[in-house]
This record gives sequence, C-alpha cells and structure tokens, in this order.
Amino acid sequence: MFLWKRQYDVGITRIDAQHHIFLNVIGEFQEACRQGASLDKLESILHEIALYARYHFYSEENIMRECSFPEINEHKNMHYQLLDDMNGRMLGMREGLSTSREVEEFLVQWFVRHTTQEDIKIGHHVRTVSRSTA
Repeated sequence: MFLWKRQYDVGITRIDAQHHIFLNVIGEFQEACRQGASLDKLESILHEIALYARYHFYSEENIMRECSFPEINEHKNMHYQLLDDMNGRMLGMREGLSTSREVEEFLVQWFVRHTTQEDIKIGHHVRTVSRSTA
C-alpha cells in the first residue's frame, strides 16, 4: 500500500491536504487491484482519480498564479501531459493493452515524481516570496 512520506510535503497546507486525498484514492485503486476487482470497479476508481487530478491541478495553478510562480506555464503543461497519459492508460487498460499493475505503477510514479520534483518548487517559491515581503 502506498503510504505518505515526509518527502511529499510541499509546505503549502492546501496542496499537502489535497495530496493526502490523492494518495488515498491511489491506495484505493491499489487495494482494488489486489482484491481482483472487476474492470468496471477499477475504471470507476481511475475516473475518480482523473477528476480529482483535474480539481487538484486547477487548485494548484491558482496558487501558482497568486504567488507569481515563474514556471507556471511549464508546470501547467506537465499537468496537461499527466492527464493525457492517465487517459491513455485508462483506455489501454480497458482495451487490454495494459494491465492494472502497469496503471498502478504509473500512478505511484506520477505522484512521487511530480510531487517531489515539481510541486516542491512551488513550496520553495511561496516561502521565498513570503520571506521577501515580511
């Protein structure tokens, strides 16, 4: 089961809270896979993950706008690419071109990589901006 680690903390309460929820839904997908859930059930959870990702990305992008994050356009493009990848993997699973295990690995890697390499930059920027305006 995919568990929270301190390295996932971005340092922005709203983003971190949403990341916890995101991780929990990914955990639900993992558990459903382990229990041999039907394709319909797995697709339902993936749909929830995709919808939550859209919400979370929009929320994160609002924070980036509010703090004038200099890499906002690049970050938004990553969000679009991640959603496209997710949709492709969902379709691949439905058509039997990829396994639920492959989708699970994608979700975990997506979360870990994006959070620890990209989202962390937003937290650093927000802290830098707050120190300079204090």
